[in-house]
Amino acid sequence: MLLAIVLTLAPWHGPSLPTASANAAKYKLTVHGAPNQSVNLRASGLPEGWVASFCTQRICSPFLYTMQLDNRGSGVIEFQAIRTDENATRQVHVVVSAPTARPLRLDIRR
Repeated sequence: MLLAIVLTLAPWHGPSLPTASANAAKYKLTVHGAPNQSVNLRASGLPEGWVASFCTQRICSPFLYTMQLDNRGSGVIEFQAIRTDENATRQVHVVVSAPTARPLRLDIRR
């Protein structure tokens, strides 16, 4: 039996990770699935002049990240969207997805 992945986004509270951009819109991305499952996360839909990243204590991975869930089937990562070009549109939509998960659609204004 294949268990579905569940993704949830919430505002990021507390200090940013050392790898995160100070100018980013920051969110806490929580992933639930099977214990010790590997989950391929993806961010899409941003126009030119924007970058989405999945950030840990050590790296920020633009647009794609493979998360290893813990033995309870949970994982948390900082998700951010960064406007990299001052001429880029200020209001955007981004989709965060993973195989077998219901995609999350997020509206961002920076």
